[in-house]
Amino acid sequence: MAPNYSSLHDQLLKKIIAALPKLSSKNTNEFVQAFYALSTVNDLQEITPARAASIAIACEKFYASRPKSGPKISVNKAKIEDEGRTVTRTQLMILNDDMPFLVDSLSALFTSLSLPIHLVLHPILDTARDSKGALAATHKTTKRESLIYVELAPLPAGFAEEELTKLIQRTLKHVAASVEDWPSMRDRMLVLAEQFTGAKMGITRADSEEVRDLLLWLASNH
Repeated sequence: MAPNYSSLHDQLLKKIIAALPKLSSKNTNEFVQAFYALSTVNDLQEITPARAASIAIACEKFYASRPKSGPKISVNKAKIEDEGRTVTRTQLMILNDDMPFLVDSLSALFTSLSLPIHLVLHPILDTARDSKGALAATHKTTKRESLIYVELAPLPAGFAEEELTKLIQRTLKHVAASVEDWPSMRDRMLVLAEQFTGAKMGITRADSEEVRDLLLWLASNH
């Protein structure tokens, strides 16, 4: 009998754990499990256990501390072992408060810059930190953080890593502003939806109800 989805995910995760260095700590093992908990089976099948372990270890070090406010961003040129060959890629790690639209907005940014995306991993981690931004030695959950790992094509000549970092920071600020404004925008859409109940001057009943349904869908699905 073929394994079900959950058991297949567990099997793949065990292979990644087994690929960790032999002296890896219990904390590292727990971090790797949390890091890949939300990854799909397809995600885990696309990378070798050794590479998955290496990515998680790098992200664990990156995740260990964070500024008191704002995101933490790392942009580096990296040599990646992929399917038996060594390739050069732009390696990104982004740590931010968890909120909607992060991956979609960043993907749109990279696409606008003509930077092909080779890999995206997006764990959401329950995190407790002390006043300096270091991980706190407590199990009390204080915040959900979004840790995004991305591999892009190499940056073109004349486009510095610092410039990409600034564009990422700007994108994250826009996302945060949009999320903050969303409740008031949703309430406004619900008010407008009520105004499009029945026929309106210059608009048929069918068209009016179509506008109402669109507004209600936007208010409930975003």
